[in-house]
Amino acid sequence: MVDKRYIEQLEKGGSDAIRSDFREVSPDNIHTLEAQEEKVWIVQAKWDGWFVALVVENGKGTMYSRKKRYRENLDCGNMPDGIYLGELIENTQWSYQFKNGAFHGKLMLFDIYDYDGDYIDAYQHLVRLLTTFPEWVDVVRLEKVEDCGIEGAFKKLVAEGYEGVIVTDVSLTVTHGCKVKIKRVIEDDFEIMGFEESTSDTAKKHGGMVAAIIYGKDGKRLGRCGSMPHDLKIDMYKNPDKYLGKVVVIRGKERFKSGALRHPAFDRFRDEADKTEA
Repeated sequence: MVDKRYIEQLEKGGSDAIRSDFREVSPDNIHTLEAQEEKVWIVQAKWDGWFVALVVENGKGTMYSRKKRYRENLDCGNMPDGIYLGELIENTQWSYQFKNGAFHGKLMLFDIYDYDGDYIDAYQHLVRLLTTFPEWVDVVRLEKVEDCGIEGAFKKLVAEGYEGVIVTDVSLTVTHGCKVKIKRVIEDDFEIMGFEESTSDTAKKHGGMVAAIIYGKDGKRLGRCGSMPHDLKIDMYKNPDKYLGKVVVIRGKERFKSGALRHPAFDRFRDEADKTEA
């Protein structure tokens, strides 16, 4: 039987209401995790989806996205009652189309909420329950780290097309452990091709500032990036000619077919000497 207190939390705050604390570590800093010898890490494949909670009662499911109730009356087959946590994969190669139109997507589970046991117990219980799940529900992959370490597991899974990894410290006694996200990062050079002006109160206070740069390559505009320091945004607004045409290094989580990056973040200006040497 599902604890009604958790359902009340989900109704008020969506899946975020019962979400474990995550922190994100750059791939460049994986060594900081591996250096913590007192911890026991497990690595799971990170799917590129939406975090959701699925409440199953009597074979029917209600899905909650991070902020609200998302879907109701889902056919959950023989899934035991409970609250399942996972990544909802939609509009990708992993998506499924069901004839009744009730659900489109694939749900990759990584935890059971309110399970009586530690994190690895909950994961293993999910695997044991696999035969009871409908075709649109599966369990994320667990990667062994004894031989290759966290960094080796991360590189392997990213090479296979996953978004990255979730690393969990199972040495803790709390049910859901301490989770760390490590996502792949794509870094590339782009040219500044224009600017978007900010209309914020901060911009008005400083007499104007740039909201974002328009970046591109080979004369083609590809996207916008606004994650620069305030001082730089102000100087770009006041001295646009100083920056137009400059080469910038931008980091993103994925490259679209257009060449633009997903979640672009300004990293630095490319040193021309650096570029020549490369």
